[in-house]
Amino acid sequence: MYLISLNILYTTSKSDGVAKYGLKFISAEDFSYKHLNGAARVDCDHWHDGAGILNHHVAYTLEVEQALQSIDPSISMPYWEYAMDSTLYDDWQDSVIFNDDWFGDNSPGNDLHELNTGRWGDVLVPLGDSYKEWSIAETSSLNPFVNGRGHLRSPWNNNPSRYIGRYNSTYGAAEIDMPTCDIVYECYRSTVLGYMLNCLNGVTHGPVHVKIGGAWEDTDLYTDDDIHFLKSIDRVLVFELLWRTGYTRCPTACDDVDECTCSIPQQYLDSYGAKEILVNSGVWDVHSTILKKFIDSQLLSVLKIIQDPGVVGDMFTSAASFDPIFWPLHGQIERIIGLKRIKLMTDNDILFEEGWSFYNDDNRVLNGVCDWSGISSVDDLTLPNCDFSGAQSCWGHNADDVLEWSNFINNNEIYSNKDFYDFIHPWNEKLPYVYDTYSFSYCDSSTYPFE
Repeated sequence: MYLISLNILYTTSKSDGVAKYGLKFISAEDFSYKHLNGAARVDCDHWHDGAGILNHHVAYTLEVEQALQSIDPSISMPYWEYAMDSTLYDDWQDSVIFNDDWFGDNSPGNDLHELNTGRWGDVLVPLGDSYKEWSIAETSSLNPFVNGRGHLRSPWNNNPSRYIGRYNSTYGAAEIDMPTCDIVYECYRSTVLGYMLNCLNGVTHGPVHVKIGGAWEDTDLYTDDDIHFLKSIDRVLVFELLWRTGYTRCPTACDDVDECTCSIPQQYLDSYGAKEILVNSGVWDVHSTILKKFIDSQLLSVLKIIQDPGVVGDMFTSAASFDPIFWPLHGQIERIIGLKRIKLMTDNDILFEEGWSFYNDDNRVLNGVCDWSGISSVDDLTLPNCDFSGAQSCWGHNADDVLEWSNFINNNEIYSNKDFYDFIHPWNEKLPYVYDTYSFSYCDSSTYPFE
């Protein structure tokens, strides 16, 4: 009944669903809206890249579980133990989870990499007409909801197809592996909550998003062998640095015949030059060892590549929650932290500092906040005011920041990050769900002593 009921969330409008199933019902369009609002605002990523990863995704998953229970009260949200699949299968793509009657092909072979067969083959990304009204001044961000094709998608991902996109490669490169027991155990061994959250965001759940989403394009921009290093996931990540800092701009409306790509305005190239743009956006720090050897023409070639990400599969974007395989993905994160918290309560030798803290060691993501409130419109080429000093933190990552979710136990309760972290303790008797196990027995206990 789980997959049948999940499909109902994708094929029923919110108004019809609420009328039939009650106020806990939410639609797949709500999935996209909420995740885009948290992750696709240009000022910073409020849900990932640090302390935001756990609570936002656990609360989000619980909200969807309760929506499913409004259809069938016997349903609980399954979790995908993807490190187990790395152990069970020689090739993770052979996992049963990618069967047509489960979540569908992980990398459809058609030209547009459309998931257009199987249980989810009729699902189309919603149109964004209802989300086009937006105030940059009031939100300090560009509109996070609508791409140039008019779809409810990451505003920089101008995929012409409305089908869910999946590709198990990034521009033809497959340099990232699925998480294995050694990676999961590395995160579990963290002795500080902030370090564990950073680890779980970047090396466990992150690669799964990348491997299923992927990225592709029709043209080959890599004419110079020296810039082939950008034929990787880094191209998407450093593109986002350029985008958040304002140096590349994306179209808000495209005709079907248009190229519909993001680009660096010539005004910026004339005013700042390639190197200054790379430095000011933070891209230089990511690849300084290589870039410092380049002459100006090579630096310009780098910008020409990273000014647009091509087409990116939905799981590798801020619209990831519209892909149904998103929903069983985050249980492993909660189980790893949950096991650590149980051990902390029962084993005096366990060291784990649970004070709320933000930590991010990946310079491919924005470490700061860019204030866009001074930009009058999408056509205004004034650059945002970016603060990388740490003095202004990204909302959603702080202990007292209030989450978007409430009323999980029907008391109209609201949650700060700290409140919700306390709420999801495995021993909280008011928690409306429980995991079947906190065991990682598929990993060799002599090498990975979780228990």
